[in-house]
Amino acid sequence: FTGTTSGSGLWKSNGTPSGTIEMPLGPGVVASNDNAYITTANGLVYFFASEGATNDLYVTNGTVTTKLLDCNASSLFPLNLLTNFVELDGYVYFAVGPNSSPQKELWRTDGTPSGTVSVASLFTPIVNPLSVSNITVCNDKIFFSGTLNDGNELMMLDPSTLKTTKHDKLNELTVFPNPSDGNFTVDFDFIEKASFSIYDLLGKKVAEGEIIDKKIHLSLKSGIYILKIEYENQYYSKKIIIRE
Repeated sequence: FTGTTSGSGLWKSNGTPSGTIEMPLGPGVVASNDNAYITTANGLVYFFASEGATNDLYVTNGTVTTKLLDCNASSLFPLNLLTNFVELDGYVYFAVGPNSSPQKELWRTDGTPSGTVSVASLFTPIVNPLSVSNITVCNDKIFFSGTLNDGNELMMLDPSTLKTTKHDKLNELTVFPNPSDGNFTVDFDFIEKASFSIYDLLGKKVAEGEIIDKKIHLSLKSGIYILKIEYENQYYSKKIIIRE
């Protein structure tokens, strides 16, 4: 939860006074004191925090904190969060835009910097409703108010229509054994080259390469990771476990 203090402003608690402590976020980083701007998904905590003149999106596992959306490096500077977070199928959705403009866009994140994107960029052709607000989840779909042509309207997003969802063929892909000692087999008939990336649960890329003879060989310490496979401009993601 968040609260107004002279420190980071982000707190965690185990339900006891001694276990209620303020979390270190890094020099000059202060979390928003509005609890509408903090949420959890996949065991991670997402929140907005200011660092100097900017408001950026961060994720933390309670120990390590990572910046997901750097507004100094984007057209969103200075960022203005318009609405609260909502979570669906492992993605966190939110609306952001520059303070100087009312044109707030719908974004989502999978907990990695590369997976923090404008939802409009995931459509073909691009569809970009503006002035997004009042985001909510119902029946596995995202509902929100936004503007396309003639004023504010009720809109619905079906995440299964986004181009980052699995290709029909990739739905047949399997990875085994899982857990393993770091040696995985990808059961799929690849015609072209397929590449893979491995991320830890904080979204940091820890390995990458090509799938050769349906094999992936990893030299990583024991833990839980996210495997992402790219093939013919389609993507497949799976949680994998490495045990020594």
